[in-house]
Amino acid sequence: NSAFMRLFGAAADEGRKLSLESLVEPESHPALRRALDAALARQSLIEPVDIAFAGDRDRSGRIYLSPIEQTDGDNEAAIAYAIETTEQRALEMQIAQGQKMQAVGQLAGGIAHDFNNMLTAIIGFSDFLLMNHRPTDPAFQDIMNIKQNANRAAGLVRQLLAFSRQQTV
Repeated sequence: NSAFMRLFGAAADEGRKLSLESLVEPESHPALRRALDAALARQSLIEPVDIAFAGDRDRSGRIYLSPIEQTDGDNEAAIAYAIETTEQRALEMQIAQGQKMQAVGQLAGGIAHDFNNMLTAIIGFSDFLLMNHRPTDPAFQDIMNIKQNANRAAGLVRQLLAFSRQQTV
């Protein structure tokens, strides 16, 4: 019908018959052929076929086939109806990306928490060493560098923890 043809972007010439396969991209042909063969065999449960529209790979759809009882001289095998799934697929991809980002955030939070525990020990031991060394001691400056770098690392850990908690830094 004309609504079906508009969905597929095909010209609806009254005298011209189109095959269903001509309306979809070639990679969709095997699955569509299996569904059509199932309809010809009058199977009652036919899996829907995910397709890419011919000439526009960015658009996707799903075709459902239902076998029909054939009458004498009638060569029709199935009733086909289709829906466009382009927006649904885009939303599914956004959800998947969001789930990946959430997993990365959880991983970053776990690593940052463990690393924060190590930095606490480094800073604590460097404070202990600084109490036992005078500023004139040659090792004093090295201990100060250790503490300063550990404090900078602690700042990075706070940023990682904020990211994992989805806080604004």
